[in-house]
Amino acid sequence: MKFRIGAIFSDVGISFKISHKVVKLIWNDLEKEINLSDEYNKVHKDYTLVFLYSARESNDFFVTKPTISKRYKIVEYVIYMPYKEIQKDTDIYNVFLCYMEKGIRNVFEQYNINQNQIDDIFSKIRMKVIGNKEYLP
Repeated sequence: MKFRIGAIFSDVGISFKISHKVVKLIWNDLEKEINLSDEYNKVHKDYTLVFLYSARESNDFFVTKPTISKRYKIVEYVIYMPYKEIQKDTDIYNVFLCYMEKGIRNVFEQYNINQNQIDDIFSKIRMKVIGNKEYLP
């Protein structure tokens, strides 16, 4: 397993619901389409790359520095998304997918991981998910 995706919300009252089906789509497509770079493997060989999404009251977008666990063999990044912007959107997935893609790109750039498939992955997911009641949280 090269990737994992999850959620973590540390600020009281600050959270949003995303269907596990949407998370699974992103996860499966990353697994299928993306190869980790030699640069990543040189530093973190056999480590799973974990993306956690979250939001905070400060309402800004940023990606944390990695937390690395040798015990669990993971490299973990938290993608903080603007909470108010997500809450305002009539379809939460418009904003969520935009910031999830932006956060993943940010991490991939650090390790020179090829991003050619990212546009395709997120375009397909947007077309499948946005406006589709099957993916409501």
